Amino acid sequence: MLPSVSISSNREHKIGKFADVAIPELVNQLISRGASAYRLEAKIACGAQMFASAGNEMMRVGERNVIAVKEKLEELKISIIAEDTGGKNGRTILFDPLTHALTIRTVHLGTKVI
Repeated sequence: MLPSVSISSNREHKIGKFADVAIPELVNQLISRGASAYRLEAKIACGAQMFASAGNEMMRVGERNVIAVKEKLEELKISIIAEDTGGKNGRTILFDPLTHALTIRTVHLGTKVI
């Protein structure tokens, strides 16, 4: 939901809400369950700019999320093999770990699988 935990004023952080801490936590959980770090790949769907920013850097949350996610994945040496980012419409996603299909339903634009 947000690029980094440092921009939140809430002291009770939900680790899954912030790209800078959620991604390493997810990777750690995958590895603890037997995944091989060197084989990890990513599919990302994020970054909608759902509110008019009027030039306000803090309101460009979608774009900042995409940047934060890509930077963290690069830092962890995880390749992005598919992505659906940006735009102005929110997304709902469903990942199938058996088929590796990421189903993305975008508001007013329909559904696709990557």
